[in-house]
Amino acid sequence: MLVLRYPNWRGTWFAQSACSRCATPSAMRAQLPFLGRFLEGGHCATCGERTPILVPLFEIAAFAIAIWSLGVFDGIAAVTAAMLGWLLLSAAVIDQRTMLLPDSLTTIALLLGLAVAAAAGPNALLNALTGAAAGFAAFALIGEAFRRLRGRDGIGLGDAKLLAAAGAWVGWQSLPSLVLIAACTAIVLILLKRVGQGVDLNRRLPFGPHLALAAWVTLLYRPLI
Repeated sequence: MLVLRYPNWRGTWFAQSACSRCATPSAMRAQLPFLGRFLEGGHCATCGERTPILVPLFEIAAFAIAIWSLGVFDGIAAVTAAMLGWLLLSAAVIDQRTMLLPDSLTTIALLLGLAVAAAAGPNALLNALTGAAAGFAAFALIGEAFRRLRGRDGIGLGDAKLLAAAGAWVGWQSLPSLVLIAACTAIVLILLKRVGQGVDLNRRLPFGPHLALAAWVTLLYRPLI
């Protein structure tokens, strides 16, 4: 699965799935969505390496995104919404694991949003372009200000690029609500971690998963405020 190979996925986009430990190519039945992990007993048949639980969880989440999209939108709108959802899911998982947001994913999400807007007409395209520019500028400026004040990175350019992609889909008017949702979910998670096991507030935490969730909710239900 590509999200598990990042950042070493260059040249592996179309490579056959293989065991991360012994590099034995996965059998065809092991690559079946949902069932593959269970048919193989949850481990590599050659070396016994356990299949990461993230694999079936990711597949279930991707399926849920598709069903959710079909429940909210019709026709091509449901297809494009699901495509964005899969991009956001991949970006969120990668950022959670590596603290990196791949330019390839954010760029595809941005271009897809602009293409959808262009198909809807010039006014929609202008709104998408404005949203993308506003999203990137807002986080880039905040990140630079934080860096100058604290002497370290706070909001990375990856987050700014992800917000730009989201802005292309939901428009600049929805960005304040989107950022508020992302901030609230991040704060709730930090509080839960502090109660459960403690969290170092000086350690950087990935914000991409919260932005991705907020972008998805905003796309489906528009601004909540």
